Amino acid sequence: SKKRIQMKLLAVLLLMQACHSSQPDTAGIDTIRIHPHESFDIKLGAVLGTGFRWMLADSSYQSFLRLDTSLIVQAKDIDGEPETQVFTFTGIKKGTPTLHFVYRRSWKKKDPPAKERKFKIIIQ
Repeated sequence: SKKRIQMKLLAVLLLMQACHSSQPDTAGIDTIRIHPHESFDIKLGAVLGTGFRWMLADSSYQSFLRLDTSLIVQAKDIDGEPETQVFTFTGIKKGTPTLHFVYRRSWKKKDPPAKERKFKIIIQ
């Protein structure tokens, strides 16, 4: 019946919306759960040819997390193609530090960042 088709369509649309809205929570902070001595990666897209790059806004995380590596991965060797900055961290001890990344040109530290990302790390 027409009503049954409408209900199925509504269910599909709601499911699509739910899948599409897997955004950070309302505060804009993603949560990552790890154990001490466990490593994890944070991958952030960038276009480094524009002078912008992701960097940590502060060092408040350092008593709980160690930054092991920070590297750049480029899918294609073409100028202007987006890269991915990969930051690898290891948990040191239990706690809930926040990693605050800012996307900016390193020589323009007084300018507000073009983008920001925050990650709450729960080390348990």
